[in-house]
Amino acid sequence: MRGVLLPVALIFSVFVSACSFGEGEEGKTDSKGAQQALLVRVTRPEVRSMERRLPMTAKMTPLLEGEVVARVQGIRVLELLKDVGDEVLQGETLARLEGVDLNHALEESNNAVDEAQTKIDEAELTVVELQAEKLAHLTTVARMKQVWDRLKSQTRGVAQDDVDAAKHNYDTERARQARYAIQIKKAQATVKVAERLRKRAELGRTKAQRDVNYAKVTAPINGVITERLAHVGQVTMSGQAMYRLYDPGRLVARTKLAQHHLRHVKENQTVRFRGDAYPDVTFIAHVGLIEPQVDKDNAMVAVRLKLDAKETLSDTGNAAVLARPGYKELRTRLESGRTLQPGMFVSGQIVLETRANVLTVKRKSIAHLRGQPYVYVAEQRNSSDNPSAVEGTGWRVRRLYFREGLTEEGHVEFLPLSPDKRLAPEDFVVLVGQDRLKDGDAVRVEGSEDAPPVKLEPTSGDGRASTNGKD
Repeated sequence: MRGVLLPVALIFSVFVSACSFGEGEEGKTDSKGAQQALLVRVTRPEVRSMERRLPMTAKMTPLLEGEVVARVQGIRVLELLKDVGDEVLQGETLARLEGVDLNHALEESNNAVDEAQTKIDEAELTVVELQAEKLAHLTTVARMKQVWDRLKSQTRGVAQDDVDAAKHNYDTERARQARYAIQIKKAQATVKVAERLRKRAELGRTKAQRDVNYAKVTAPINGVITERLAHVGQVTMSGQAMYRLYDPGRLVARTKLAQHHLRHVKENQTVRFRGDAYPDVTFIAHVGLIEPQVDKDNAMVAVRLKLDAKETLSDTGNAAVLARPGYKELRTRLESGRTLQPGMFVSGQIVLETRANVLTVKRKSIAHLRGQPYVYVAEQRNSSDNPSAVEGTGWRVRRLYFREGLTEEGHVEFLPLSPDKRLAPEDFVVLVGQDRLKDGDAVRVEGSEDAPPVKLEPTSGDGRASTNGKD
């Protein structure tokens, strides 16, 4: 029994000694740490303008594009005058078709018009001739009536047969007069028929003349040719495109947004985006149209962004970039009112809201505890004497929780949780070293007497203040 208890007592004594040794070392470490203040770098909060943005990707799409189709079919392509990449004006000739058959058809239609006019002239002459004969025949009718009246009035020496013969002659001439009237109406009807034939012939001539004009294939709009689909010797067919072109001055970026963003997106809001072709240039656009229908399959709504070449040129951030030799072509395009090319993909943000005089802290200075953001504010122990001074000793940090607001370019809007937990622009926020701090720790601030000197940069014109170190 004694042999068993002896090893157990030995093990217990070793365990107690080890625990006592650990407590002594920890106490020494704590005591030493309390005597040494950590070196930190500080920066001031910044008052600046902030924007609430909505990220988006878009595809450049021409708002006005078209196909050039031959207006006459079955005609051989004789010559192609324009090719891909050429800029054309509305009405400019792009290609010529073989026009021999078309010219023959025009000559035939001209002859048909002349023949119809000849028939009209003949019918009108017939009407005039019949009217003259009818007028001359009225004298004969009047004379026959006089003879009949005279014989009828004589009671002696006149046979009844003579009276009847005179009446017959008078009736015959009257019937001939009626036939003249009918013939005149028929001749006038012939004139009308001939006039309709002439109109039909004139329509045929107009169509033939139009077909001759269509032998020159012209551009329907001002634009740039993107595709040439025809070749010399090809026979034109109905609906077959010869060229495709688009108007570079009416290019839009088309994007789709989730329907829950509709309450924030408004027309004329500013949009800034960049493309892989010109990654250093920020293009300026505006929301031009929010389409009225939501896609029922994915609950997305299409939005058109209208590019603004003038604002892109005048943007201060683009001036130095567009002066580079590699961007000369883009600058020329922008000066002529054009921007990117159709089919390009771009990415950027829609500026939903702009707020001025927003108090911000640098994102690098923010730490989180259980998802709650906070910063450390460096304060002098005797802060009432000189609250804004950096020089001196006796600095301590105060943990200040807040809510994050707008974010932009490494800056986060500071929103206090309560009125008594505000941050002032003249306060000092720990920028480097906060990961080793606790609330109330003593610190040494760069630039103070007990730390290596670091010069604080003066506040810039837009309210920015930082150290000369990297942040």
